Amino acid sequence: FPDTETANKRSCYRLDNCAHTWRRQPVAIHVGAGPSLDRSLADLGKLQTSWRTCPPGRRQAVVFATDGALKPLLAAGIKPEFVTILDEHEVTERFFDGVKSGNMTLLATATAFPEAIGHFMDANPRTPNDILFWANANLNTLRQRAMFDFAPEFIPWFPWVRGLTNSVTMMSVALAQRMGIRSHFLVGCDYGVETRPDGSVKTHCDGFAVDQ
Repeated sequence: FPDTETANKRSCYRLDNCAHTWRRQPVAIHVGAGPSLDRSLADLGKLQTSWRTCPPGRRQAVVFATDGALKPLLAAGIKPEFVTILDEHEVTERFFDGVKSGNMTLLATATAFPEAIGHFMDANPRTPNDILFWANANLNTLRQRAMFDFAPEFIPWFPWVRGLTNSVTMMSVALAQRMGIRSHFLVGCDYGVETRPDGSVKTHCDGFAVDQ
């Protein structure tokens, strides 16, 4: 993707030079695709509607979404500012396939599935999405970083968001902290099994792009 370098540099510039603006946002809302998201979408929608009436730079919160939560949020009329993707599995392509929204920023690991990143970056040419690259400092990612030669060790001049986690939710928390946001709320981050009244189990929210 030849344009990702420009988009990444543009995103990092915005983060580093607009920190005073982001710090005015007192809350980061981190949205996952857990079963409880279904019960929270209505409240999130009301909050986002109220934010649209706020003057620029004075919104009460910034929404961060995991890859699997993006489509359920968009279907409910909620557009996050930031989206995170970590897994290299091809199934993650389904999370962004068909997405048409722009003006979002993707935080992606170097090993994320390329076609998934491509869907996100090509979602809306009129209002293009941006991308940031995540430099995972965990030792168990050294092999993957060496395989791809795409990491701070190999291209130190490239702007990176650095952190120590193997979780899409904690990636978004680390990004929000980088932005200067100090208060964090987790929504739909119950990554487990919820038992339905009929005895069946539910592992993710409605609209999750992968069979449960």
